[in-house]
Amino acid sequence: MDTKVLEYIIAIAEEKSISRAAEKYFLSPAAISQHLKKIEENLGAHIFMRVNGELCLTDVGKIFINGARSMLYVQREALYKIGSMRSDLKSCIRIIADENTVKQIKIHIAPELKRKFPKIELRLIPGNSEIMKEYLLNGMADIGITGSFFYHELLEFIPLHSDELVLAMPSSNPLASKFEREGFSAEALSSEYFILHKTEDSFRTVQQEAMERLGITAQALCEVSSLSAACHMVENGLGSSFLPLSLLATGNTTYRFFRLTPPINFSFSAVYPKSTVPNKAFKELLTVLRKCFKDYILCP
Repeated sequence: MDTKVLEYIIAIAEEKSISRAAEKYFLSPAAISQHLKKIEENLGAHIFMRVNGELCLTDVGKIFINGARSMLYVQREALYKIGSMRSDLKSCIRIIADENTVKQIKIHIAPELKRKFPKIELRLIPGNSEIMKEYLLNGMADIGITGSFFYHELLEFIPLHSDELVLAMPSSNPLASKFEREGFSAEALSSEYFILHKTEDSFRTVQQEAMERLGITAQALCEVSSLSAACHMVENGLGSSFLPLSLLATGNTTYRFFRLTPPINFSFSAVYPKSTVPNKAFKELLTVLRKCFKDYILCP
C-alpha cells in the first residue's frame, strides 16, 4: 500500500472531515473519498461512521489508524537511518568504557580513525557496565566496550577479544608447588590475597565473577590499572593474580600459571543498540578495535 494513502486516512481521522483532509493535501474530496473506498473494500469493513455531522472512527478504524501510524513511524525511522549512513563525514560516535580503556582509545585508536575520517568526532565517555547499559539504551552513547556480559534484547554484542582466565602465581609461592604436585584447588586459595584491577575497570568484573564461581572471597593485595602492571608484579614475586592466558609466557620460570577447573572463558565485547545502522566510520571503528584490542587496550 502507498504510505501516502495512509497519511490521507489519518488526516480524515484527525480532521473528522473528508473535505478538510483534502484541503490539507491539496486534493479534491472525490480523490480522498476514492482512496478511502478502496481501503474499506479491501478490509470488508467501514473505517469511519458519521456522528453529529462528523466522521468518527469505528472499532475497525481505530485498529487501522494505530497500524497506519506505526507503519509511517517505521518508514520515517528507516529513512532517517539511511540518511545518517549517507552523512558519514559529518557524524559523531560516542564511546563509553572504563577509564583505562577510554585512555587507550584516545591514545592509540582515535588518531587512526581521525586519519581515515577527518570530520568524525569521537566522543569518549568513562563509565562502568551499569552506566554503559543505561547510556546505550537511552541513546546517550553509540557503542560500549566491556568485559562483562549483560544480556538485553535491544543490545548487540560483538566480541573483540576472547580468552581464558588462569591463576598466575610467583614460583616462590608455596601454593605453586602444591598445585603442581596435587593439581589446582580453589579451597586452598581461601586465605590468599590477589593483585586485582581497580574496581571501576571492566577486567575487575571478570576477576570478580571468576572468584565468585570458584567460591573465593575477593581479597585485594593491591589494585592496578593495567594487565601489564599485574603481569609485572606476578613476575617479580609480589603476588598472585587472575590473568588472561594469552598474556602469559610458558617458558617463564619466575611464575607458574594454572588453568581453572572448570575453565573460565571470557571475552571483551563492543556493545551497541540493535537499532543502529552502522555507517562506514562505525564499521571501521569496530575493525580497528578488534585489531588493536590486545596490544593497546587489554595490555597497554
